[in-house]
Amino acid sequence: MVIANERIIPNDWGKDSLSEFIEDAHHNTLATFANLKPEFAHLKNINDTFKKITENLLNIEKLIPGLFLLRSHASYLGAVRLAVSGQIPETFMVLRGCLENSLYALHIALVPETGEIWLQRCNDEESLRQCKDIFRVSNVFRTLETENATLCEIARHLYETTIEYGGHPNEASLTSITSKSGDDSQINFKTAYLTSYKVNPSAFALCLKSTARIGVCSLMIFKLIFRERFDILGLSGNLEKLRQGL
Repeated sequence: MVIANERIIPNDWGKDSLSEFIEDAHHNTLATFANLKPEFAHLKNINDTFKKITENLLNIEKLIPGLFLLRSHASYLGAVRLAVSGQIPETFMVLRGCLENSLYALHIALVPETGEIWLQRCNDEESLRQCKDIFRVSNVFRTLETENATLCEIARHLYETTIEYGGHPNEASLTSITSKSGDDSQINFKTAYLTSYKVNPSAFALCLKSTARIGVCSLMIFKLIFRERFDILGLSGNLEKLRQGL
């Protein structure tokens, strides 16, 4: 182990409930990095692919989809931070956003007039209603299905996974990180704000794998929009490698 520059810790850090929680999350992150190296490496490689395409969006014609790509990448990074620290239901909330950004981008890329409707969303009540109607999740999935039915089936499954495990307050979002203890006289339920691969290996593994799957799926949707740019940068082959094992 190499000891780098020591972290400068402010006075009283970790002595209140909020900074203590953040510090605990940081320790979980380090534990994930140290003990789940293959999983972390996969997440890193997905991020490297996101980073390469986002850094090479100069002179694109499809500006709004390009901005959605940046937001999808940012959401992926947010989901990774939550996942490796053990905030499992919260990870799925952000993963839903990662995937939705890619779906909206494709919808606007293939149906260009919807871009202006999206931009004018907050003009008035009618604009808001029209935007909500056009960007219904069923509509954006239908657009993906017309372009790639197989990828659409994958994306639908992943989207439902985010809904089930945290995107909505559904049963699995609670029970997956809730434990029960006690006896006939008293039963106690405990819901984890933070968990780890040691405490809850199945939920932790699902969370990390779902993060990788949605990161790759989102990139594959963006490849439908920026196919030539992905090919020129050599990222199309990367995506096929990143899909292995997922």
